[in-house]
Amino acid sequence: MVILKYVKRHLYSFLRQDRGILFLAGIVACFSTITLLLAFGLYRNYENEKLSKVSELTEIKVTFHTWDEPEEQVTKTELDRCFARFSDELSDGLYMVFLSLKIDDIPVECWFVLREGRYAVCEAFRDNLEKYWLADTYFTEAQEAEGERTALVSGAYSGKPLILQGNEFQIIGEQHLSGGVFVPWQALEPETPVNRKQGLQLYFSRAITSAQYEELSGILRAELGDRAELPRLQPPDPDELSVIHIFMLVSALIGGISSVNFCILYRYIFMKRAYSLAVFCMCGMGRKRAAAVYILECMTIMIPASFAGDTVFYFAVLPWLEGTFPYMNGVFSIGSCSMLYGGYILASLVVTAVMTGVWMGRFSVKEGLRRRVL
Repeated sequence: MVILKYVKRHLYSFLRQDRGILFLAGIVACFSTITLLLAFGLYRNYENEKLSKVSELTEIKVTFHTWDEPEEQVTKTELDRCFARFSDELSDGLYMVFLSLKIDDIPVECWFVLREGRYAVCEAFRDNLEKYWLADTYFTEAQEAEGERTALVSGAYSGKPLILQGNEFQIIGEQHLSGGVFVPWQALEPETPVNRKQGLQLYFSRAITSAQYEELSGILRAELGDRAELPRLQPPDPDELSVIHIFMLVSALIGGISSVNFCILYRYIFMKRAYSLAVFCMCGMGRKRAAAVYILECMTIMIPASFAGDTVFYFAVLPWLEGTFPYMNGVFSIGSCSMLYGGYILASLVVTAVMTGVWMGRFSVKEGLRRRVL
């Protein structure tokens, strides 16, 4: 209680005589906490991005190594089994699936997406056809999902019945994108062979991640064996990741400079208390107790200022960071911010205690009495 009384008296005197220095010390502690959290967030963003991104590719072509023998060919049924095993994350990442086939010497194209475990209309492809006047109509969701025998044909197949695999397809309109016909994927017979040269083309809305790549590779390997091959993906662009490195280094540098500035300010506080410290020592206060007074004084300034910085970061800075750095989402929580805050306070306490011990070891009562500042 006696020590706390001394701390209270010192801070009150400090507030009266050096209000600017006291305010500056609080700002430095607050800013140090914010930069520490920023550096941690950027580091986690970089690590998450490095682990998740394997390339900048958004288009993947799966090629099939098959021959003309029926038992070697990849069929629609096998691809249906592959699609059925796609996770929600993999399906949601796809915005277009394309397959080109040759059926009864007629080039056939299928464009679709996977939505909630069902085949659905590829809206991106449909919108492009409408935007550039390449088709006057398109399949409905029911026609795509249920596999109704409908078709969009080029001029070469217009005006005459369209027979595919022994079934007549209803022509609902014309398309001017290619020389073949468009049909729903589900309208084809289960044993329809897939064109091994064209393969399967998957279009992702964002660069494919390592998790998506591993999942896709595992599914194809389990269902098709060595008949399917994925392209080898290049690593992320090092120039892009170097920007994150720069942010991290700058944040760490700012945090380090802020910590040094606080130590310099604390050194100033210590020198301002030289006379009162000398008086305490002459009155019987030991150096350890005197050091405890100054450590508590310093921490009384740092703890609330650092907590303010932690609060400002979590509620003001973090929402902006999560919008700018997508891989930072979920990195921070109240618990993680509290742990970083506690670690910063503990490290500051250790550094302050060491610095105080060094200064107290060099302190001279005689020299302190000459500095009658208070």
